[in-house]
Amino acid sequence: SDKYIVPFVVEGLTDPAGVTNPVQFKYIPDFYYTDADFVFPVGNPGVGIATVNRVEAAVSEINPNPVQETARVMISLEQPARISYSISTATGQKVLESSTVKLNAGANYLSIPVSNLHSGLYFVTFTIDNEKVTRKMLVK
Repeated sequence: SDKYIVPFVVEGLTDPAGVTNPVQFKYIPDFYYTDADFVFPVGNPGVGIATVNRVEAAVSEINPNPVQETARVMISLEQPARISYSISTATGQKVLESSTVKLNAGANYLSIPVSNLHSGLYFVTFTIDNEKVTRKMLVK
């Protein structure tokens, strides 16, 4: 087994307030690691960041934009996913929230009725399996 020697030095100050006083360095001998120190037992989660399974999705811009009655958007999915959307005003007030539906892999087209919304700027936030994508929408 290989040894990984770590040069370990401790700085000893006789008087911490005296910055111009001499400093004594102390070396710690035989400070090393071996290969066995880097092997984790089975079942040990170790250290790191958990892997997240992300949904690969592409969300088109809102069409037409500005919109009067129905906004259309295409959501392209690499695998089936659960989708919902919410519409918020420019000040963040949520004015509409859809129910969640499951869409198949491939190109999916959503129609969003907006005729009951006042004219102005809105943000449509799509939630795709807990991932969020937001698009701007102008209502005439």
